[in-house]
Parts: sequence; structure tokens; C-alpha cells
Amino acid sequence: MSGFGRSVTSYAMPLAALVMAVAVRAGGLSADEGSLGVRILVGALSSAIMFTTIFVVLDHAEAVARRVGEPYGTLVLTFAVTAIEVSIIVSMMLHGENNPTLARESVFSTVMIASTGVVGTCLALGGWRHRKQAIVRQGTSAYLAVLIALTIMTLILPTYTQATGPGTFSAAQLGFVSVLSVLLYASFVFAQTVRHREDFVEGQAHGVSLRTAPHESVFAGALLLLIGLIGIV
Repeated sequence: MSGFGRSVTSYAMPLAALVMAVAVRAGGLSADEGSLGVRILVGALSSAIMFTTIFVVLDHAEAVARRVGEPYGTLVLTFAVTAIEVSIIVSMMLHGENNPTLARESVFSTVMIASTGVVGTCLALGGWRHRKQAIVRQGTSAYLAVLIALTIMTLILPTYTQATGPGTFSAAQLGFVSVLSVLLYASFVFAQTVRHREDFVEGQAHGVSLRTAPHESVFAGALLLLIGLIGIV
């Protein structure tokens, strides 16, 4: 029953999130409008569906990533997590107080959490469970190089530009940094998937089983992943 319940949830929640988003948009409902009861109901129901769908979407993303294999699986997970994070940040910017530094602070917090807390936790748990771990230094160095370069260009460099106020880019500078960031990440993805693919592919997984139902195809998982992301956004 637990497997059946999980299967129903994995299929139902992305659809529920999409239906809820369409209903709220079509009905003109909002957590800031209507009576107090309606606002509480809409806010609570939307939050519950959204948070549940986030975990279901990540589960589908992980399942698709396992099936397509490395290094493409990493790109699938990156796309899913980035879409969720960006949607939450944009939602806060649109419905919250006017805070021009919200996006920058959110990205900076993400970099700190990912590069310290998440990596440290993974190393600690991996060492505790496997005792010994194989780390591909070339791939790790490439990840860090791109992360450091993008972080410096977008979070540190604006402090030292003089064309506009402190902490901001001019239109020309913003365009240049945007193009440079896209080219830098595109070159990294090319190296990850084509040129130096072996640097990003770990050895064969030991004792890793698929967490999705055996009959679920990559197409079905990708479709549910996309539906869930659209509902969250």
C-alpha cells in the first residue's frame, strides 16, 4: 500500500499543483484579496500543495537523472532545482515589499549554503556511510572554477564599478556580464557533456536502486517533472 500511495502521490501532486495554479489565476483569487477566511484557505492550500509538489518534482527529477545517466542527470537536477528557486525568488519579489537587493541576497545565500553546508554534509555522510570516497578532482575543479567566476562577476564586481551607484551595473556592463556568464556556463556544459565528459562521470553506482516504479519511463517522469514545475512557477 505504501508503494501504491507513493505512486498515486507522484502522479497526482504535479497535476494538482497545475490545476490549483490555473484555478487561482482564472478565478482571480489571491492571498492578498477577499475575506480573511478566503485568504487563509487559499494561502494554506497553495502552500501545502506547493511544498508537497516540490518534493515530488525533485523525486521525479532524481528518477529521470538516474535513468539518463551522468552527466546529463546532473543537468536535469540542476534545471529542476534552479527553476524552483527562481520561481520562489520571483514570487517574493512580485508580492513582497520593494527590496531591490532580494535577488542578490538570495543567490548569495544559495552559494553559501551549497558550497559549505550542502557539500560539508555530503562529505560527512558519505564518509560515515562508505568510509572511503572517490573524488574526481578535474570535474570538481571545473565546478569550483565556474562557480567562483560567476560569483565574482555577479556579486562582487558590482561593488567596484564606477559607472553607476555602488553595487550596481550600468546597462552596458550588465549586458556584457550577462553574455559572459552565458558563454562561461555554456562552455562548462560543453566540457561536461562532450569534451571532458569522463571528468564528470563517477564510477558505477553500488547498490543504487531506482526509486520510481519500474514501468515509469523517462518520458513519463520528464512530463510529470515539467507539469510540476509549471504548477510551482
